[in-house]
Amino acid sequence: MGQTISVIGCGWLGLPLAKQMVSNGYTVKGTTTSADKLTTLEQHGIDAYQLLLEGNQLTVSDPSIFDCDIAYINIPPRRRIAHIETRYPLEISTLLSKLDEKTKIIFISSTGVYPDNQQIQAEEVEPNATKQSGIGLVAAEKHVRNGFYNWVILRLSGLAGPNREPGRWFSGKKDIPNGLNPVNMVHLDDCIALSQQIIRSSDINQKIYNVCADKHPTKIDFYNAQCEKLSIEKPQFKRELGPHKVVKNDLVKKETGYRFIFSDPLLF
Repeated sequence: MGQTISVIGCGWLGLPLAKQMVSNGYTVKGTTTSADKLTTLEQHGIDAYQLLLEGNQLTVSDPSIFDCDIAYINIPPRRRIAHIETRYPLEISTLLSKLDEKTKIIFISSTGVYPDNQQIQAEEVEPNATKQSGIGLVAAEKHVRNGFYNWVILRLSGLAGPNREPGRWFSGKKDIPNGLNPVNMVHLDDCIALSQQIIRSSDINQKIYNVCADKHPTKIDFYNAQCEKLSIEKPQFKRELGPHKVVKNDLVKKETGYRFIFSDPLLF
């Protein structure tokens, strides 16, 4: 391939993607916040770097992590951090400032940029986040769009897959509100497969894509199905419809030709 990709954030999604890119012949650099995890990355053929990001303070074990053709940035906003709506975009801006403006940026965002306003959410609508983390994501996306020539933003829906099994989230709980709300979910396998396609393509540029399964079963149906697969106690939801959204994935399928491996969350 001859290309170098830096996976900034080798966590639940970043590590399996980095491993796949190594097998595809790329030179892969990867970051982790934990010194203990450096050996794990190296065992999979990934050049490992420790990177810590706090506000506008960035510490990295070796600045050569920023010498790459493609930067895959997968650092979600941390939960329960004060002023995340301003702190997170500051951190992303600090990180982006270390990269050459000609680097191809693939930025992992979230459908949390859309409000729960009972609407169908598609990319052509300017996001109007109401939660603090979503507000921070919208601002971070703007830093990506304004600072680079070649960028793609992937807005991932709720994540499921190995070591992130939705059936365990509500098992045995009772009187859970909004059981008739539609779910917006995507499987890890689809996140990795679509990311690989975006990485390989030189034609996909300056695009924002929602990444979400085709179908949107209710919370009741989805979580009951997940609990059945794990043979664990089902939750009890209230049969009511509350604030929600339906995330559409039409654009990414139309423009990239991608077809979801798990188009129905009931089959996760």
